[in-house]
Amino acid sequence: MKERQANWIQLADFPFDRGEIMKAYKISEFPTYFLVDQNGIVVARENNFRDIEKIVTETKAFR
Repeated sequence: MKERQANWIQLADFPFDRGEIMKAYKISEFPTYFLVDQNGIVVARENNFRDIEKIVTETKAFR
């Protein structure tokens, strides 16, 4: 994360298939990305980071 200068929250839940985060957010695939707006609302949930990038690029709210 330091190497890529990530400026977002990243969670890991072990063991992956039985962790509390997996249950709470109903995650069934890896990886799962959530895009959260400034009000804390989940506005997108994708398994492909490029889909998240596209949403951010095309949405004025994230500029």
